[in-house]
Amino acid sequence: MFSRFAQRNQWNDWEDFSDTFAALNAFRHQVDRLFRETENGDALSQGATSELLAQVKDTGEGYVLKAFVPGLGEKDLKLTITEDVLSLSGERSDDTPAGHATHRRERSGYTFARSFSFPAKVDPEQVSAELKDGVLSVKVQKAAEAKPRQITIKSN
Repeated sequence: MFSRFAQRNQWNDWEDFSDTFAALNAFRHQVDRLFRETENGDALSQGATSELLAQVKDTGEGYVLKAFVPGLGEKDLKLTITEDVLSLSGERSDDTPAGHATHRRERSGYTFARSFSFPAKVDPEQVSAELKDGVLSVKVQKAAEAKPRQITIKSN
């Protein structure tokens, strides 16, 4: 295709011009497919570390952390709290059951570890966690001295 351009040294032939863009478009599609396969956990990304998506909300009385952990069970997660830092780690293995073979793998195993620091002091004894539909919800109560309190106003 490019030899035709070298022979004539002209870019005004529309057919050659469109052929060039068709080749570039086909190349772009191949590169896009390679990146999609890499993101989905094909051969190039085995053993990659995944980023944990989470959000933390202040409820006034405490904090609620919601972490998105699809495909993980409670035995795959580790949750610890030290002072005002909550640490969450987990691992999903990509083991194929005995007697089965993998023909295509679009989800790979992964590990993650994240720590969340709270802006106010929390009570490490008042923490609860629940895993439902791939969402881990962790409720942490603020320490008594960090909770807002109502002040009564007296009138004369």
